[in-house]
Amino acid sequence: MANQEIYIRGAEDTEARGPFTLEQLISLAESNDPVKGVTADTYFYDAATEQWLTVGSNAGMKAALWPEKKKIGFKQKEFK
Repeated sequence: MANQEIYIRGAEDTEARGPFTLEQLISLAESNDPVKGVTADTYFYDAATEQWLTVGSNAGMKAALWPEKKKIGFKQKEFK
């Protein structure tokens, strides 16, 4: 998927935007722009299935755009 050309569109859009690289989509996702950005509800064209799928429904695309952040925890000190 890294070298793939990716086309996207919103639910109400009649035309697709693109082609984008994965790096460009990551940048659009980080922008938090509801109009030009990428959200979980944004559609992308999956060439393998030849269908428009939402970003949120594709685990690989979702993980690439919004990687899970590691949680920092603290060890609780045992008192005696």
